[in-house]
Amino acid sequence: MRAPSRFTAILAVLAMAAMSPGTVRVAPEPTGASPFAVSDPAPRTAGSGTAVGPEGTSVVVGAAQVVVPPDAVPAGHTFRIADTLAIRRNAAEIYGQPVGLDHDAPLAKPVTVRWTLPLLSDVQRASLVLVRWDSQRNAWRPEPEVPFRIEDDVLVADLDEFSFWDWVANVGQVVGEIVGVRKDGPTCGGAELPVWVRDVVDPDEGMSAAAIRVCFEADHDDIVTVRVVNNRTFTQQLVMSQGGQRWAWTWPGPDGFDVSAALDGAAHLALDSDTAYLLPPLTEVAVGIDRPSEPGSVVIAAKASATPISVLVDVLRFALDQVNIGGFDNPLLNALVQATFECGGQQLLARPDLSDAAQFVQVAIDAIGTCATEIRRSDSEFGMRFEQLSLAAIKKVGKVGDDVVIKANRLAYQAAGAFKALTFAKMAFYVSDQLQNAAVGPLSFSVRGDGRPPQLGAWTPSCGDVRADANLLYRNLALQDAFRDTAKQLWEYPDWDSASATAVRPLKTCSTSYLRDLAVELSNGWADRKSAEIVADKIRALVAAVDPKVIGFGGVGTFTLGLTATELGAMGFANKGNQYSGMTAECVGYAKSGSPLTFSVESKTGRVLSINTAGTDPSLRTEIGGIRVGSTLADVRKAFAGYEIEEHLAADFGQGSNGVIINGPSGSIGLSLTDATPTDYASGRPTVSFLNGVGVPGHAPTNKEDGC
Repeated sequence: MRAPSRFTAILAVLAMAAMSPGTVRVAPEPTGASPFAVSDPAPRTAGSGTAVGPEGTSVVVGAAQVVVPPDAVPAGHTFRIADTLAIRRNAAEIYGQPVGLDHDAPLAKPVTVRWTLPLLSDVQRASLVLVRWDSQRNAWRPEPEVPFRIEDDVLVADLDEFSFWDWVANVGQVVGEIVGVRKDGPTCGGAELPVWVRDVVDPDEGMSAAAIRVCFEADHDDIVTVRVVNNRTFTQQLVMSQGGQRWAWTWPGPDGFDVSAALDGAAHLALDSDTAYLLPPLTEVAVGIDRPSEPGSVVIAAKASATPISVLVDVLRFALDQVNIGGFDNPLLNALVQATFECGGQQLLARPDLSDAAQFVQVAIDAIGTCATEIRRSDSEFGMRFEQLSLAAIKKVGKVGDDVVIKANRLAYQAAGAFKALTFAKMAFYVSDQLQNAAVGPLSFSVRGDGRPPQLGAWTPSCGDVRADANLLYRNLALQDAFRDTAKQLWEYPDWDSASATAVRPLKTCSTSYLRDLAVELSNGWADRKSAEIVADKIRALVAAVDPKVIGFGGVGTFTLGLTATELGAMGFANKGNQYSGMTAECVGYAKSGSPLTFSVESKTGRVLSINTAGTDPSLRTEIGGIRVGSTLADVRKAFAGYEIEEHLAADFGQGSNGVIINGPSGSIGLSLTDATPTDYASGRPTVSFLNGVGVPGHAPTNKEDGC
């Protein structure tokens, strides 16, 4: 006994759908005679047939010969070979001579049936499929798992189960060549394009014979709609070629209800991507292009050309034109086409070496032939994929007769078989058209415009590279939409001043000495000096606004660790020497009458090693966390959780005291703590008694007596 047909599962889904209420979309009939316009012809008999026993026999029934070998009929049983009548061909399918064997017990051996075939074209012969009559559903069910062979003009099959058997082939169609067909260009609305678009390039520029014809119109949300007409009788593929963009959306054109429309829909589903879109022959589609996310001038371009993928679509289109399998009235058409595209696309991905139209066509023909064999095998990857897609299609359709599903399945097998009859010679006209187009080359359209600006003031400075930060600041500020009119200087815009103040806010985290250097860089580095000076003034205002009572890793107030002895002298600070080693010590102190700050300076280099504070001022606090006198050790640990904290809690912070050193990216802050027990320190209850100041790494101010 053979395993149940894999389409038993499809019919089970169909039965479930029939129990559910729903509506069925009725599509217009495709042009030409649809195979679904007539019911399957039931096998008919005349007379009582021929009896056969265990001895076996050979009987001719019309154009078929039925050979029952000895011992095929079990002892004590008599089977009967039916006298069947021939089935006339209809508009879509050619039937062989039905054969039937009435038996009341299983066959002990297979029965051989030899059908003499009529004159068939290569496409008709390739579409042959064995069928078995399903009396419950009144349909000829395809049996692709039952092998057969063709010996000269005779189809031979060995059958071990019987009701009625036959072969069926697709009548096919005669397809003519389309010559000299062109399509009018698209029409776009007259509204202005989004403000970010500076100009567009139309490839046809009014030339009616161009391979693609294009127009542009405004959509919503800064999107540009590009209407594209494929002005050729073959498929092209539109691919993003510049700008790093993806389609915002795609539109395949008006709905169609024929085989070609089903093919195009399945092609879009299986073969399109975020950056590639198929253009069916002589069809208008549309794609959306969004504003680039990166600021600055951007050119977005897309190129239309014949590619291996577009040729695959056309080869399958040509193959489907050879057979008559219905249109949207065939519920499994999409399943067949999509499975073929997925299979063929996979094979073409393995051939990146293809370079011209002739190669494209030959490889696509080979791929479709291979895929046809795959789809007709239930145990193959794409045979199982076809079954999966078929089940989904039946669920989607809802209520439809079992006989329709069986016929659709049969026609799909016929078509898949016919695909194997494709030859390069049959598509010579197509290759010729492709080569003519290749002589002109692919056409591109482009959109040049400004990318989406970042939020004003939303950028992160390095606080270490003035040139890099000057460039980042310019891009954040000058590339805003408000300043896109290049006919004006930036300083001429009334909003330039207020926008500059917002744009420099992230620089508040940088040291005051760095801000001074950056202001100089802007004044000297930007070509538009007047506009740059307005921004530089905003940076200088940040320096002036620094709270003198705030300790950061880079300094205290406006005084930074980047200062030198010379700069301190210019500000009125004098060298007070070292109380232990005098004026020539390696480290000396700089102080100024009335200033709460003193500076430890390296004598050899003149660089500031640390800034020391009066420490007990209640308004003195750290920039991070606002730590001040009275804050707890727990507060310190929480505020500086992301930094290295050195805890000196064994009377080793200087002069028998305890404290902590917090190491940051550019400096280290020293804090003295009240005396407490180890248990208290572990709990974090002790408080800050003194803010020592900040120093360069390795030189945090502590209570140690270094005389500096």
